[in-house]
Amino acid sequence: MEIILNNIDVGPFKNLNLCVFDNKITAIIGSNGSGKSILAEMIATTRKPEKGLYIIDGNKIDLNSKNVNFNQLRFDVGIVMQNLRTQFFEGTVEEHILYQLKVYNYKKCEKRVLDSLKMVDLSYEYLKRKIKTLSDTEIFKVMLATVLSINPDVIVLDDPSCFLDKNEIDKLIKLLKIMKIKYNKTIVITSINAYFVLKLADYIYVIDNGKIVMHGEKYEVFNKKKLKDIDIHIPEIIEFQNKFLKTIKSSINYRDNVNDLIKDIYFNIEKRSRGKK
Repeated sequence: MEIILNNIDVGPFKNLNLCVFDNKITAIIGSNGSGKSILAEMIATTRKPEKGLYIIDGNKIDLNSKNVNFNQLRFDVGIVMQNLRTQFFEGTVEEHILYQLKVYNYKKCEKRVLDSLKMVDLSYEYLKRKIKTLSDTEIFKVMLATVLSINPDVIVLDDPSCFLDKNEIDKLIKLLKIMKIKYNKTIVITSINAYFVLKLADYIYVIDNGKIVMHGEKYEVFNKKKLKDIDIHIPEIIEFQNKFLKTIKSSINYRDNVNDLIKDIYFNIEKRSRGKK
């Protein structure tokens, strides 16, 4: 499902144009305070623009109109916001997920609840846990499970890597790739974590001072020297690969996996060595 923001004014952004591509993982990156959360909420329709068009699946929608069916839009787009502890009421994990299902007119379904917890690597034992007793990482997983239980076409995650250690980030990367490839989900992430974005994104928007300052395929964007001027870290694997290419004056495809890069370098050196003989 494709989403287009057309000439949107929202927060610090004026005449914003942005496309979330169908069945792709789109990343929005920027320094802290750059407005990533505002765009995440705008894409998920939890924040209304001052002006402009919201276009979803080809349908133009004025989010300020009284005739907008926001319940239907919530079926289409689900969001896990950065401020996790404002998104639930006091109760158990099971009560929270079942309440959300009821809001969206789903019948009580234990299997749906258990399946959603399993997808985020939480056991059934969490059902009776009080949410207020959970860590931020566990709460993030519960919120993601809640979104997955509703099965939206578009999933928006606002800076999820800030709640997770590297091991949990790798698990989330794997899950989101499965959601995209196996279940044809369209996914939007905001983050300042270069490792997370490089591993996951297909397309990147870079924002700064209320503007989109660059956008493109991930390797194209992460090769822009201008990123350093706006406090965006260039992934080490990209910097290493550029130094290697500059040294040997050869060409190999960019990689986001170190093992794949090592194999490419090895075969490249072997090929050059055979050529010299």
